[in-house]
Amino acid sequence: SRMFGSDLAEGLAKLHQTGMMETFMDAASIPRTLSSSYDFSAPFRQGWMLGAGHPRQFWVEATPAMFKVAFSKKNAFALDEAIRSHSDFWLAQQAKVYYDPSFVGEVVAIGAREERFASNIATKIPLLGPGVKASQRAYVGFLNKLRHDVFYNIVDGWRSAGLNIDSPHLPNYRPELLEQLGHHINILTGRGTLGSAEKFAPLLNASFFAPKFTMSRFQALTQAGKLFLPEGKKVPIIGEGLAPEMKKVVAKDLVSWFGTNSMILGLLSFLPGVTVELDPRSSEFGKGKIGNVRFDFWSGMQPVAVYLARLTTNQIKDSGGFVKPAGGPVGGRVDVTGRFARSKASPLFGAASDLNDGETFLGAKLRWDADTIGREAFERLAPLSIQDVKDAMWQDGSLNVFGAPRAVPAFFGIGVQIYKTTNELRDEITQEYRPGMRFTDITDAELRQKILDDDRYINKLEENKKLYGTGTDLSAEEQIKEAFAKIEIAKAEAATIF
Repeated sequence: SRMFGSDLAEGLAKLHQTGMMETFMDAASIPRTLSSSYDFSAPFRQGWMLGAGHPRQFWVEATPAMFKVAFSKKNAFALDEAIRSHSDFWLAQQAKVYYDPSFVGEVVAIGAREERFASNIATKIPLLGPGVKASQRAYVGFLNKLRHDVFYNIVDGWRSAGLNIDSPHLPNYRPELLEQLGHHINILTGRGTLGSAEKFAPLLNASFFAPKFTMSRFQALTQAGKLFLPEGKKVPIIGEGLAPEMKKVVAKDLVSWFGTNSMILGLLSFLPGVTVELDPRSSEFGKGKIGNVRFDFWSGMQPVAVYLARLTTNQIKDSGGFVKPAGGPVGGRVDVTGRFARSKASPLFGAASDLNDGETFLGAKLRWDADTIGREAFERLAPLSIQDVKDAMWQDGSLNVFGAPRAVPAFFGIGVQIYKTTNELRDEITQEYRPGMRFTDITDAELRQKILDDDRYINKLEENKKLYGTGTDLSAEEQIKEAFAKIEIAKAEAATIF
């Protein structure tokens, strides 16, 4: 109530009592649920941060179960029964390990569902509903299985080490271990806590794409901070120091996740044509880039790392590689925070914000024409996996069906962004004439003009003008650099004349 006001809190409570709030929030969540459907993205979108340290539970147990439940309701009920009938399920409940039974059709309050599948109405839409249900079974079933299998495995290890975690009447009872373990498993699998704002979870869920998931990524950083605190010592923001046994679990999981991802990127960087951005102020930080395709293995942590780096330094690194102050309409850190928050908006709330601003988050102008309406409807309602396939197949104004495989990792939750900036296209054309050189390195005026007259480059400028109201996406620094290059070329030509 301190955050939103007592009047709003009372109003929401009354709506909850009548059921109107639940129905409204369910309907508001339809676009998000649709965009999250028709893929198998749970493993790397929400499960990898925990799964990297528990390969058997991730690869051998949870992943096969995901495919089985996606195509069979019977298998979903069998998985539900297997998890709940385990002898330690009651202990997992005591530890508050998150479990969502909605994947077998059980009625669950909207705030207690997996955020990406918060809408029950979406599962009843004609034609689309069956696919949404299958996607829900796969997504929720995978996470339920992974969370509980990891919990059961760790608990068995503790018992084997002689720890008393389930018998209050016996000496050396350690209930704090269960609480810390449940919290850790939930955080690493994208189920963060909202603190005093928990009562507003349905409202936040309708306003933001996945507020608990976003919070879980910040809270994963606090888990790392707790490793350096004495047991029981409380520090603002970070929280309370962990028990020694729990510190081992946290360290193993975080090191496994970070180390595995770093190794993958390191190996990729040795391949020809692959680059990895290491500056956290860049939006491409930590991504493997192959041509115009960027791969993000960081399970939602990458944008948080970029945000914190920009917030701390008050600087950003643009697509041209130039570092500049993080300015904006409001300025500096406030603008950085505002853009980060807007990037996490739900499809419905994001649409309202875009309409108010007259442009999208990425700067595309909103017009009341068929092309714009069709584009916005597709981007806000179509499954993300389908959007990725479309981006992979449609590049430089032409259709290429052989580009579709580039989007395959996105079906399993690995972030895939496929786009080509104006200067990247210009440099690509340049290298057809001068291998290894960038456009700004060319001093031959005739060749420069030939590159600028290339149909692919002209089409890109027209596309940008249509979307953004400008014919270029070059940064101010790049435009200045290009202007100086033109001056030098002019000087050289003048020297030959005089």
